[in-house]
Amino acid sequence: MFRGLRILFCSLLLSGTAPVYSNPLDDYVAALKEIAHPVSDKADLNPLLEQIGERRLILLGEASHGTSEFYTWRGKISRRLIEEKRISFIAVEGDWAALHRLNRWVTEPDSPEQDKPVAEILETFDRWPQWLWANLEIVALAEWLREYNREQPENQRVGFFGIDVYGWEESLDALLAKIERADAALHSELTTLYRDFSRYRGDTARYARAAFAYATSAPDEVPAALDLLRENRESLIESLGETGYFLAEHYALVIKNAEAHIREMAEDQAASWNTRAGHFKKTVARLLEVRGEDSRGIVWAHNTHVGDARATPMPAQGQTNIGRLARERWGDEVFILGFSTYQGEVVAGSAWESPMEIMPVPPAQPGSLDQALRLTEHDIALFLFSDVPADSILSEPIGQRAIGVVYDPDQEAANYVPTRAPLRYDALLFLAETHALSPLHQP
Repeated sequence: MFRGLRILFCSLLLSGTAPVYSNPLDDYVAALKEIAHPVSDKADLNPLLEQIGERRLILLGEASHGTSEFYTWRGKISRRLIEEKRISFIAVEGDWAALHRLNRWVTEPDSPEQDKPVAEILETFDRWPQWLWANLEIVALAEWLREYNREQPENQRVGFFGIDVYGWEESLDALLAKIERADAALHSELTTLYRDFSRYRGDTARYARAAFAYATSAPDEVPAALDLLRENRESLIESLGETGYFLAEHYALVIKNAEAHIREMAEDQAASWNTRAGHFKKTVARLLEVRGEDSRGIVWAHNTHVGDARATPMPAQGQTNIGRLARERWGDEVFILGFSTYQGEVVAGSAWESPMEIMPVPPAQPGSLDQALRLTEHDIALFLFSDVPADSILSEPIGQRAIGVVYDPDQEAANYVPTRAPLRYDALLFLAETHALSPLHQP
């Protein structure tokens, strides 16, 4: 499923030159040392919280999808932001429909329907790569968030949402089930409009080929379904309520953008990537809007998504990401924190949909940003870029490692994105040695 994502991700990683920095690293490392803040526990995050201030949207990255410390430190940062900055939601690079089940668990702590261990909910996440959100690190955060929400008024509880286009099949099932209870005639019309696209469940490559050959009516019918839903907004709000309609509309939005994302894979990979990035941003904007003008949000996604694309070769390929789109939409209200590691281990697959493995992450390539960070001699440190002048040596391009859900340690040199760090991020958290994530779905 979505094998084209691997192609898109690799095309991004291979878009630049070799990771070797063009000058000796000594001056670069010296500049890093000047802005380093050693970190040993969450109290050492105070400089970061001060930099974030009252910004509305905080993007927290990761250098891989399978590293425990990226999840645990994002969890520590998110907890402090929730407690101190009145955060309204965490939005992650995951499926909207699947994560809605987790959202209900954390926001309805006293509901008899939610009286079950959170691991049982996460173990229902069956789309590869399951380990992204079905892991012990998320269990710990979810359990904390549920107890935090128990003490909050219902309208101030912190939600947990997915912002991706994947898992459209589950969104389709949830949408039709919800509409069937509210309006039988509308349910029949929507079922008809979605029928052709639904035939390609579990085989998106076949759909991409059919769309490329103009052998499917779904490119017209799927957007029409969303339009039809919106035409019936008032009556649906009467039967479903404001929240119920919001969910239904977003299910339909996921399906619409998933269809476009898959169809564009066969035509224009940059457009396909950008459709997904646009959906990320649109979902976050909708969550901020529905929670009100004083709302604030946290986004968890890979560095390649949250780091401003303009500080990498992505624009030359016609690609954008939520980091750039968010800064263009909300300006200085956005704060971006990237992550880096020097060496360790990671959970990944050797090919798309292959069994997950714990793989070694070798020492970072010579001349890379990750090596330069290690040469500052800090095991864990924050690097704050707010006071870095525009002509700083840190603003010169240098390769930063990016590991996806598919990884081959023997092809390490291909995994570096040329990066102007102070332009890509507002800050960077470096961890010298990292360990594999703790998946719930053990092989």
